[in-house]
Amino acid sequence: MKNINFKDFNIDADVVAKSIYVWQDRKISKNWIEISGEINQELTIFLQKYIEFLNLSLKKTFFRIDAYFDNKNLYILDMNASFVDWWWSALNLARAIWQQIDSVLIRKFPKNLKLEDNVYKPEFDLCLKELNVLFFNEQVTWYEVPDFNEIYELNSENETYVYWNTDIVRENIYPYNWKQIDDKINLARFSREWKWDLVKIPEIILPTDLSYQQLPSEIVLKIASKNNIRPDWRNKVFIGKPKKWGKMWEEWLIVAQERINPTKNINWENTQAIILSVDSKAVTWYLQNSTRDIINDDSVQSPLVLKS
Repeated sequence: MKNINFKDFNIDADVVAKSIYVWQDRKISKNWIEISGEINQELTIFLQKYIEFLNLSLKKTFFRIDAYFDNKNLYILDMNASFVDWWWSALNLARAIWQQIDSVLIRKFPKNLKLEDNVYKPEFDLCLKELNVLFFNEQVTWYEVPDFNEIYELNSENETYVYWNTDIVRENIYPYNWKQIDDKINLARFSREWKWDLVKIPEIILPTDLSYQQLPSEIVLKIASKNNIRPDWRNKVFIGKPKKWGKMWEEWLIVAQERINPTKNINWENTQAIILSVDSKAVTWYLQNSTRDIINDDSVQSPLVLKS
């Protein structure tokens, strides 16, 4: 039985946001995929276990999951804690295909949002629009916080999400402990405990496992933590094993992951699923399509349906 199927669907072009990034228009495709309820159920267990592993069971967690897939499995490539455009791209596409969203879980989002960098202004505006459209009839409103001084005065009931991350560590400031959640070394260690049938984590190799010379040539190198990214690094992900990354390996600045070939769509483009969750439940999602081996956020987007 196939757990993942490609489909074609009508999209309401009037609903689709025309741009998200300052530097380019948004690119949309009608080719989309449907992922089975069995995978979704196992994904819930995966998230429950990962949240427990990170000792975050008492906190609200918001994940972006990057994943490849084939006819049977979902392959977890990365876990991210920051909002950026992803949630709002997914909510916008879901609205464009008249897909129902679990608004109960989205109510957990902090009602105050603080923009830190105007380069994210288009997606920030889309964020506010999609949230307020979703809750138009429920008298729930999201606001922009213009001044950081206001954040320090907020109590725990007035939570604020800093767009897209912050070094402030406070109970009412999100993304809470994002450096821990984003750290790929944690995902690597968790992967050694996770042994299930449908949701897989491609092997992640750490410097204690192999020397840089011992790594296979067909490998994917990734910066271990966004906290370690330096201005002179042009790539956060690299396919292969360049000599200049050897010192970074020794310093634990990068990890290596088994290379999984992405599934291609009907246009022979590589595809990647972006799944957004609140706590242990996937809430919304979309598909990225690209001719490149490394699929970036400026790729062609299309809807994705995760069955319950």
